[in-house]
Amino acid sequence: MKKKEADPPSQVVAQLHKTSVYLLENVSSEVSATDVRRRQQRGQSIHGLVSARVEEYILKTGPL
Repeated sequence: MKKKEADPPSQVVAQLHKTSVYLLENVSSEVSATDVRRRQQRGQSIHGLVSARVEEYILKTGPL
């Protein structure tokens, strides 16, 4: 029996091999990815610099 996936947070745009692509709201910001990585490496908060989902992902997986 296939496990039911949770409802996606937004509209699915495309489905690839075992991957879904979602259309998310655009968040405009003057912060660069380098700035976010540096702050994360220094142990500084990135809250408000990136979307809540991106912040959660970075905190869970570490900076790229």
